[in-house]
Amino acid sequence: MRVVNTGTVTLTGTSWGATIELLGATISLIQAPAALTSTKLNVQSSMDGSTWVVMQKDGNDHQITVAQGKSTKIDPNDFAGVPYVRFQPGSDESTNQRVFKYALSEI
Repeated sequence: MRVVNTGTVTLTGTSWGATIELLGATISLIQAPAALTSTKLNVQSSMDGSTWVVMQKDGNDHQITVAQGKSTKIDPNDFAGVPYVRFQPGSDESTNQRVFKYALSEI
């Protein structure tokens, strides 16, 4: 699997982060910042980038477990065929801005 792009998304409080456009790629890695309260990221998906729904995996709301200052490998099938995603901290990050990095890989 080849990385085709990288990016960042800033999460604050319990707000949803900016849209990540996948369109033919998949998220393969998420790197959490060193300062972090949450241990989970909630996931929403969208077909058009404007109407959002909670993404499910195996019948449950999809959450990604993350750890302070560490990278988490993502199963490429989790986001295959999903045009747009966004994340939300699993717990309140208060007014702190947490910058997460991600890698997009070809499917």
